[in-house]
Amino acid sequence: MSSVNSRTALDALRGVAAFIVVWCHCIENRYLLDPGYVPQSVLAFLPPSHLAVLLFFVLSGYVIGRSTPPLTGRADIREYLKKRIIRIYPIYLLAMVLAIVIAGPYPLTTILGNLSLTQVLLTDVIRENGASWSLHYEVIYYLLFIPISYYRLPVVPVLAGFLAVGLGNMALNPATPLPSSYALGFVFWLAGLWLSDYRRTAAKVSLAPRQLVGGLLFLLSLHYFNVLDMGLRKVLLDFCGEWWRFDRALDPFATQIRPMDFAFLPYALCFVLCFAGIDFRFRRPILLFLLLAPALTFVHLATHIEEVYLAPNLVAGGFYLSGLWLMLGRNTLADAASTRVLHRLAGLGGISYGVYIIHGPVLHMFQWVEWFSGTPLTFLVRFALLVAVVLTAGYALEKQFHPWVRRRLGLAEGSSALPASARTI
Repeated sequence: MSSVNSRTALDALRGVAAFIVVWCHCIENRYLLDPGYVPQSVLAFLPPSHLAVLLFFVLSGYVIGRSTPPLTGRADIREYLKKRIIRIYPIYLLAMVLAIVIAGPYPLTTILGNLSLTQVLLTDVIRENGASWSLHYEVIYYLLFIPISYYRLPVVPVLAGFLAVGLGNMALNPATPLPSSYALGFVFWLAGLWLSDYRRTAAKVSLAPRQLVGGLLFLLSLHYFNVLDMGLRKVLLDFCGEWWRFDRALDPFATQIRPMDFAFLPYALCFVLCFAGIDFRFRRPILLFLLLAPALTFVHLATHIEEVYLAPNLVAGGFYLSGLWLMLGRNTLADAASTRVLHRLAGLGGISYGVYIIHGPVLHMFQWVEWFSGTPLTFLVRFALLVAVVLTAGYALEKQFHPWVRRRLGLAEGSSALPASARTI
């Protein structure tokens, strides 16, 4: 049976997650990609963009824990911060400058806040690069990692503490949501950090390439087919009232991570474990439950067929069933084809950060061109063109601009940046 190594698999997972964000923003942001057309029917299908960002947080904690030696003093902390800054900021700065250039007038304080990665906390997010909110959260988590590593704090109690802080702030101080959003998001990050510790003693296991590709198709369905979300929502509503919901009038970037997001955490953990080739107790029954539980969505659709927008749900059902077939079936031809697919997607993972941070400004530029718009065909052509431009720009940022920055700083290849297998976005 053919197989792929964990580095290739994780890069493929990261690449698909980045593409999901680009795809979703083309659908959610009406009239940006095509000024004359709002996606309808199957084109209105929304991939799970928010879940992809949560997955990034788990991946980030995992790869930082895996690739960063314990911090023992000031020199280690400086080196850690240096690696993070060089990895993140040069590409971020270029993308944010582009967003500022194409944006309408923003106050100087907003521009400086976004350039310093203090948006959300100190100022508004520049909407032309709205995805940058997650980079601000990442910077907070990178800084919080320092005392955890330096003082050798056990991850699970720290995770429990931040969970308590996040939920407690929601209950006691609902008008100030940002501490809760920070804390709940850090729980995802810490879950990935815990996985990096768990990996050191866990047995290794390899999934067939078709199963990994099946997992990626399964991921695409989860915006519609995560029944854990529906179950957790009902439990919280029945037993906790309304305190666990952020007021919709609050800043959306300060309420990005919510208690409902924990319905995705079991999936995020299993994605990282499976794609990293890590075994865990009760792996088969847990995976079977997580894979088969979404089938209950078909029951919901059948009993509420007049209340749901059927076309995108059918697309999600197609992704779910095809993913299930690949993960549970046996087909050596599918393994061979899946191996090639994973290697291609791993290439996308290698430029995922560039793709993630540049797609917003590029998408906003598409609204300037009003000709050839207004139909499903124009939308699809524009989407294909956007993907081509974003992939090209992501490649240029990751494979040309970033190495150039390192050379200008006098750094040898790989001496300061994390290796490809430790990319966080």
